[in-house]
Amino acid sequence: MKKLISCALALMLAFGAGEAALQGQQITLSDISATAAAPRVDTESVSLYGVSGWAEGYIEVPAEMASHQIKIGGASNVTYSLYSGNSVKVDSTGLVEVNYRTTYWYSTGGQYMYGYSSPQEDKGEFIKTTKDLATGTSKVKVTADGAVLYVTVTVSDYSPVYAEEQLDKYISEHVTASMTDKEKITEAAKMAAGYDYSVSSSNATKMIVTGGGDCWASTDLIIRFCKKLGLDAWSRNGNRDFGAGSGHMNAMVQASDGSLFEVEAGYSGKAPRMYSVRERSTLFSYRTNSTYGGVEVYQYDGKTAPETLVIPNELGGKPVVSVGSLFISSTTGVKKVVIPSGVKSIGKSAFNSCTDLEEINLPASLESIGDMAFIKCSSLKTITAEKGCGFTVENGAVFNKEKTVLYSVPNAEEADIPETVSEIRPYAFYYNDNIKKIILPDSVKTVGEGAFAYCGKLEWLRLGDNTETLADGIVTMDRSLKELLIPKSVKELPDSLLYNAASGITVYSAAPDRVSELLEKGSVTNGSSKSLDERVKGDADRDGELSVSDVLIAQQSLAGWDVDISFVGADVNGDGDISVADALLMQQKLAQWDVIFK
Repeated sequence: MKKLISCALALMLAFGAGEAALQGQQITLSDISATAAAPRVDTESVSLYGVSGWAEGYIEVPAEMASHQIKIGGASNVTYSLYSGNSVKVDSTGLVEVNYRTTYWYSTGGQYMYGYSSPQEDKGEFIKTTKDLATGTSKVKVTADGAVLYVTVTVSDYSPVYAEEQLDKYISEHVTASMTDKEKITEAAKMAAGYDYSVSSSNATKMIVTGGGDCWASTDLIIRFCKKLGLDAWSRNGNRDFGAGSGHMNAMVQASDGSLFEVEAGYSGKAPRMYSVRERSTLFSYRTNSTYGGVEVYQYDGKTAPETLVIPNELGGKPVVSVGSLFISSTTGVKKVVIPSGVKSIGKSAFNSCTDLEEINLPASLESIGDMAFIKCSSLKTITAEKGCGFTVENGAVFNKEKTVLYSVPNAEEADIPETVSEIRPYAFYYNDNIKKIILPDSVKTVGEGAFAYCGKLEWLRLGDNTETLADGIVTMDRSLKELLIPKSVKELPDSLLYNAASGITVYSAAPDRVSELLEKGSVTNGSSKSLDERVKGDADRDGELSVSDVLIAQQSLAGWDVDISFVGADVNGDGDISVADALLMQQKLAQWDVIFK
């Protein structure tokens, strides 16, 4: 026992605790354990801040946030080194500082520059240098009397911290609890308008740091300001408003009582700039439509769109008579749209790319539909036309009332086009990702621009025998298209007829030389052009003749086998389909019956 106590005293003396023992103080095992502790650091994790290159010259990081001095207890021989990461540097005394990467830029002799992390002697004088903050996490290794310790250092950009501080400061100085929500929202607009208009900044942080920003920056600041006050706020697309520039943005704010405000502080000029806070009675943006004597809804401004979007019968005391171009294009979440009685026109691309849209009605009052109104509506299954409507809907295809014009087939797997149709509107089948074959009747004379473009599954397209006019890009990006039949009636083939169509496509036309030129110009690989007279009716396997193998491949196709079949060859009765009747006619022809292929 005496030996054990002597060892304990020796340990305490070694770690500076001997004095207490020699003075007769009571010694416990916990005292011995604490006195004999290993070397330790003052903290195991540190957060530091630096300034990104764009903010340099505008703000500075407080000294206490830019560096950290590591302190070690219980050790005398200490070394420091960077163990991992590159966001900091550490010196021999344990001072940790934020690391900046300097890039040296040299001219290429033209309009471009090359950047290097160090000066290049063989490149001459560098044009400029840039300093970039290295954010992220690094580890500093501390070796103290043989023990190894680590300090984790996280480096972040100081700019957001600074912007947040300025925002909080402005609110504390300008907003009081007694203010109405509108007065608070107005202060948000005033703060945004207190910075110069500048296209170089498009978010609130950069705007606050640099002293200027564009309409996107103003909107971001207003939204952040209002959310700090507990008010819901979101961005609004403002570029469809009268007089607005391309890409314009402003804010929508909802007060605690549900009131809506449209907030604008994106005007050009020097601070203090113009701003406005306008109370709104509806989330639908609308304007006068002098053509039909009412108003047009041109945008829905809700934070999120409802599953069922019901367009009002009237707004501002006037009837809603039209749905504007791009009305809710690219909006997600809307499954059903209800268009009120009285609407006479639907604008171009009004519902473009509403991928969740499943159902829409066409009211009896409707007189016109713009091109691309329903394109890329991949879920649209139900389109109903009310009695008296200027349009007819059959099997997912939208025609004018007389069925002389085909307007849209957004999602249907098949298209039954009647002999009454003389015109296919531009983009009628655009982005229909279900349809595999399209047969135009002989009544069709005009096919509009991009009519069948981006139809990902389209394999067979046959134009009617009386088609005269083809617009540009009718089969652009149709990567599954195998055969295209262009009749002799077509007067001119446009330059971009076959832009990036499927490799291996076969085009039958009365102008094979011209088609060969277009195939090459349109970047189509392995495409081929054949004269209409080269068609061999019944040649389903594309070997140039009618044989038993053609009957076999037709039967396999009818049985659902995945076979490479020529539609032009197999459709011997000319009805636009491959059926048992075609296989039977091929067999009869081989048996030398007196049958006619169409």
